[in-house]
Amino acid sequence: MAAWLRTDLADYARDILGESRLNEAGLFNGSYVAAKLEEHLTGRQKNNKLLFSLIMFQEWYERHVA
Repeated sequence: MAAWLRTDLADYARDILGESRLNEAGLFNGSYVAAKLEEHLTGRQKNNKLLFSLIMFQEWYERHVA
């Protein structure tokens, strides 16, 4: 999952976890999530579990609540 988020899913993760998109929903701190995503994409931290959870929640939220 960690490698997949850095490669094939990187653009998707940037889109769905984009700072403005998260701030629009108002549930998560967009700048914090953006920092965690950037840490993961650059290899400084392994945040795949957090990021995958956020991606799944954001997908669910946008489809069923927003």
